[in-house]
Amino acid sequence: MRLSGFAQPGSDPGPPPAGTTRLRLLVTTRAVLARPGPAGEAGYVTGLSVLPGVPPWWWLVLSGLDAFRPECGFDPYDLVTVDVTRAGAGPTRAGAESTEARWPVPGTVRREHHLKQWALRRAWLDGHVEESMCRLDRPDRQPAPALVRVRDVAELLITPASGGIPGPTGGHPRPRFRGAYRWRCAGRTCPGHRHDIVDWEFTALQRRVVGLPDDRLRAALVNTFHGRLCAPDREVAFYVGPAGPGRPGYAVTGVYWPPKP
Repeated sequence: MRLSGFAQPGSDPGPPPAGTTRLRLLVTTRAVLARPGPAGEAGYVTGLSVLPGVPPWWWLVLSGLDAFRPECGFDPYDLVTVDVTRAGAGPTRAGAESTEARWPVPGTVRREHHLKQWALRRAWLDGHVEESMCRLDRPDRQPAPALVRVRDVAELLITPASGGIPGPTGGHPRPRFRGAYRWRCAGRTCPGHRHDIVDWEFTALQRRVVGLPDDRLRAALVNTFHGRLCAPDREVAFYVGPAGPGRPGYAVTGVYWPPKP
C-alpha cells in the first residue's frame, strides 16, 4: 500500500467512512520485514492509542516502505489520527485484548504533534512498560506489540545479511548486516532472550553510510544500537512485536531509552 501522505491541513475529516475505524495513536516504532516475492519488503507501524476505552497497542500493516518517508506522518513519537480498515485477524496475547492488524487508509494520516521531549513521551508510555518478556514469549501466546523493560544487554550480534533483509527500494542498496540482541528482561528468573532487530532505523543507518567499509559499518551499528541506545545512563526497554511472515515469535521493533533521573 502506497500512502499519499497527510490529509489536507485544517480539513475537517468528518466521521470515518463505513467499514473503517479512526485511531488516535502515538507512533512508537517502524518495523521492516522480509516477505516472499519480487518486492522483498514490507513493514508495519506500531502505536499506542491515546483514546480512553480503546485497546492500547495497534499495528498498521504496510506493503512497502514508502510510508516511512517523513511526509507520510509515521515518524516515531508523532501523535497522529488515521483511519484504518481491518487487515485480518492479528495476534492476540493470552489474557489481553485483541490487537488486530489494520491497513491505514491512504490520505487520512493527520499529524497533530511531535513529542520531542522525553518527559512528554514518558507521560504516555511508562505506564505501559511490562516487566517480563518471559511471560510473553511462550509457544502458547501469539506475538503482539508490547514494551518490555530491559535488565541488561549482553551483546548486540551483527551478522551478514543473506536473503532476509529487504532488497533495493528507490535505488537504495540492500543492507549488508542484520542484528540481534542477547538480553535479559526484568523478570526475576529470566534466563535470557535472543531477538532479531527489525527496527527500520537499523536499516536506515546502513543506507545513510553505504560507503563505509564493513568493519566501520559494524562499529557504527554497535556504537548506535548498543553503546548509545542501551547506555548505562538510560532506562532501557525494548519495543517488541511479531517477527514477520514465516518467522514465529517476537522481534525487537525499537528501543525506548529515556535518560535515568
